[in-house]
Amino acid sequence: MMVKLMRDNLDIIGLDVVGDYSVPVIPNRLKAMLSRLDHSKKLRVDKCLPDLILKINQQTNLKILQEILS
Repeated sequence: MMVKLMRDNLDIIGLDVVGDYSVPVIPNRLKAMLSRLDHSKKLRVDKCLPDLILKINQQTNLKILQEILS
């Protein structure tokens, strides 16, 4: 809905889609613990297969692109 609102009311000259998942590299145990505390327990990405994560990212990016182009 937000993308449609922007498309209908703004002159879009570029688009940068951010948020794709990448495997985190955490240098020490303290930062790893803090990272776990900072993320939802309902959706544990570390328990998902990389192919599933990539598929979800691609589907989301395509939906955003379709909204912009439609």
